[in-house]
Amino acid sequence: MAAKDPTTTTESKKPRHRSPNYPTVGLREAVTRVRKLYEADGKAGAPAELAAVHIGFAKPHGQAMSVLAALKKFGLVSEVNGRWVPTQRAIEILNLPESDERRQRALRDAALSPSIYRQLVKAHQETGWPKNDVLESELVTYRNFNPNSVGDFVKDLKDSLELAGLSDLSALEFSGEEDSDVTETTETPKEAPKDRQQILNPPGIRKPVQLATQVLAISIPRNLSVDIAVKGDELKREDLAKIKSQFNRWIEGLEEAFEE
Repeated sequence: MAAKDPTTTTESKKPRHRSPNYPTVGLREAVTRVRKLYEADGKAGAPAELAAVHIGFAKPHGQAMSVLAALKKFGLVSEVNGRWVPTQRAIEILNLPESDERRQRALRDAALSPSIYRQLVKAHQETGWPKNDVLESELVTYRNFNPNSVGDFVKDLKDSLELAGLSDLSALEFSGEEDSDVTETTETPKEAPKDRQQILNPPGIRKPVQLATQVLAISIPRNLSVDIAVKGDELKREDLAKIKSQFNRWIEGLEEAFEE
């Protein structure tokens, strides 16, 4: 029997094209999928293999798992003790009336959670979106998108923003913390707090709390540390939800960096 020519096998294998890490479905479908999970398992969620089935697939194949990962990118599910559970954001979207500001805010936060969505929104805030074919060619040329899937991505992106009421890019405002997935700070407090625990966990906030600059230092082995700072004169109860949302988004950005 003649030996196989190794060059034939090598030349026949084409390099796999890998697009940037982005949700494989848009926010509209993601909400529909997480509703199925919520109806099946409530707040308890399910292990990944069952969750992939409960969001509407016959079995936990690759597509099902990628859609489940998309729900996580939108902040609609999280992994807790080996189970994929609906987040508070998802529960607000599913249960609150469409006119409720809390639901609308949850949708806005979800639409801007994937880092690729935020990056593109910021890049086109001043000029607005170009025509779809122009945007698609730019994504293929400069962001390494697969030409076979870039059209679906653009449709999902714009539909997600429309669902969240974010079609007018010029009206969006990003705080300094939102300008990047990871925000670094070198500022240190001038004066250490007298009672650190009382300031970081004030009991029953009902009115603005007067704060000096406070930093929660998280020490990690390998000469690595994380500092979380609260700066300013006044902390209001309604600020806490935004702080939590921004922090979760930051963590999601770090997780996405490891997935790429």
